[in-house]
Amino acid sequence: MKSLANWVSMLRIGFIPLVLYFLLADFFLMAAVFICVSAFSDILDGYLARRFHQVTKLGILLDPIADKLMMMVVAAFFVTLRELPVWYVLILFYKDFSLLTGMFALLFYQKEAIVSSQAVGKLSAALNFMLLFFICLSQVTVTTRFVIHPLLILSSVFIVLSFLSYSKRWFGLFGGAVE
Repeated sequence: MKSLANWVSMLRIGFIPLVLYFLLADFFLMAAVFICVSAFSDILDGYLARRFHQVTKLGILLDPIADKLMMMVVAAFFVTLRELPVWYVLILFYKDFSLLTGMFALLFYQKEAIVSSQAVGKLSAALNFMLLFFICLSQVTVTTRFVIHPLLILSSVFIVLSFLSYSKRWFGLFGGAVE
């Protein structure tokens, strides 16, 4: 694994059990810090891969897996505390599971396509990370609670928009029309 970007993605995957530990131990501020670091390292690994021409097949898989696992673990935790509604986690899980399944299907059927991220997907991820970050903070201070409901609604809308956008591209790849 010669790519620095891949190491950053692996580090992000390594943050997941650490964040879960912080959440379970009620160290919400530390969890919030690592969620924030994870979000910024997502930007960093993409930058490094492009800047140093180190885009790899492994990196194309690791990057979204790191994001999706972090979001799923943290979101599932906050459902248990009733800080997030079950419907939100269900649409998040459905979208992320569908996207990961679609990526593996492209590999399995040897489709020569790199489904690059889109602005709607990046915005969706950013809103999800922000929502989880602010929910962590709201466990420590109530002053951040006012942003959670608007972020929940906005994040939900962008989860659906992202899912529709990526689904359209995925079906286009299997239908022979590449956009």
